[in-house]
Amino acid sequence: MIFITTDGLSKVAPYHNGNVPIYLTDNHEAIDGPTYWAASICIKKSKSRETLKQYSSTIARFLQWLDDNKYGAENWQHVDREIILLYCSHIQQTIKAYNKDSESNTIDYYLARLQAFYLWAKINNYSHYWDLNIDVILIRLKDEQNSLGRINNNPIKVEKLDIKTSNASRRVDDLQKFVTKKNFLNSCTLFDDFVYVVIANIVWITALRPKEFLQIPYHGKGLNSGFKNYDDRELIDIGNINFYFESKGKPRNIDFPGYLWAWICKTWLPIRAERALLYRKKHNVGLPNDALFVSKNGNIVSYHMVNTAFKNVKTNKNYEGGNFGPTALRHSFATYFVYLALKNESLIGKPYLYNAIIDDALRKILGHNDIETTYKFYVHIVNRFALGGDDLIYEISKKENMKILQYFVDYVPFNALIPIE
Repeated sequence: MIFITTDGLSKVAPYHNGNVPIYLTDNHEAIDGPTYWAASICIKKSKSRETLKQYSSTIARFLQWLDDNKYGAENWQHVDREIILLYCSHIQQTIKAYNKDSESNTIDYYLARLQAFYLWAKINNYSHYWDLNIDVILIRLKDEQNSLGRINNNPIKVEKLDIKTSNASRRVDDLQKFVTKKNFLNSCTLFDDFVYVVIANIVWITALRPKEFLQIPYHGKGLNSGFKNYDDRELIDIGNINFYFESKGKPRNIDFPGYLWAWICKTWLPIRAERALLYRKKHNVGLPNDALFVSKNGNIVSYHMVNTAFKNVKTNKNYEGGNFGPTALRHSFATYFVYLALKNESLIGKPYLYNAIIDDALRKILGHNDIETTYKFYVHIVNRFALGGDDLIYEISKKENMKILQYFVDYVPFNALIPIE
C-alpha cells in the first residue's frame, strides 16, 4: 500500500486544503473508498489539518496491515468483525512492545476511527461485511487478555465458552468463523431465495469471491463456451469446465467442477428460465446470457444483494452458527483443503514444514499472489482442530459434495427443483 498526500485540491472549491491523502495499491492503482473518504474530510472546515493527518494516518496503518497480512488493502470492503479483531490484537501487541500504559484508550481511538470510516462507506454505498459492533470487539479483546473488568466505565459480563484445548490455547474467533458441514446445511435452509443456496454451494465448492462467481455466465462463449444448458444425456459424462474471469483487475481461470454445473443445470436453470420471463416483463428486454443469477423478483443478483442475503441468514432467529458469508466459506474451504493435503502426506499434528506444492495449489485456488503466510495459518488451524479432538474437519471430496448438493434437491421448501436422477 502506498500513502501519499497532494496539494492538487488546494485551489478547488469546496476543498481549499493541502495535504489531501491518497491511498494506492503497490501497483499505483487508487483505492477509491478510503481516498474519497479522506477527500470528504477535507471539505469539513471544522476539521483541522492536524485532525486530518491523524484520521488519514490511522486508515493508512490499517490498510498497510491488510497488505502485510495478505488480505490486500484494496480488499478493505471484505473486512469483517473477525479481521477487525485480529487487527486490534495487533495493536495490543504493538502497544505492549513499546511499554505504553494507555492501551485501552488507544484501541478505543483506533476502533472509533475505523468505525467512522466504515460507517461513511456504508452510507456512500460501499458494501462491506463489518457489522460495526465495537462493544463486542472490546469485550472479546478483554476476554482474550484475561483482564475482565470495566470498559468505558461500564460493567461488562462475558460468557466464557467451555472449549477443550490441546497444549496450545484455542482462539474463539477461529471456531466462530469456521463453517462446518452441519452449519452450512442448516444456514442455507434459511435463505429466502434459492438463488443464494446455489451461490453458497458454488463458494463452498470453489472458494470463488463474490465478484468472481457473479461473472459465471448462463450461456458462455469463447473461453467460457463450456457453460451452457446441457441435456440429461450430455450431463452424464460432463467434465470440468474452463472458467475465465477477471479477479482484482487481472485475468484468471479455474477448472469449474463439472458435477457442480450438472447440478446447476438440473436444479437452477429451470428456475432461471421462469425468472427470465419475469425479467423480460419488467425490463422489456431479454435476460443477458452473462447473467446466471436472478432473484425471485426478476432482478439480476448484485454484490450488494448477495451481501444482504447472507446477513439476513445471520440475523434469522433460527440461525445457530458463527460467521456465515462468502469470506467464511472461503476460509472453511481453505481449512478443509489443507487438512486433506496434510492427511494425504501424514502430516496432521506434525511441526510446521513449508510445502511448496500444497502452498502453490492453495494459492491458485484462492487467487492469491503470495500465500505462504496464509498457508501456515491454515496448517496451524488444522492442527489445533485435530489435536483438540474436535469433530469439525471432514474429508472434502466430490462424493461428499454430491451428498450436500443432493440435500438441497430434496429440501422441501424448494420442491420446485428437478431432482437429480
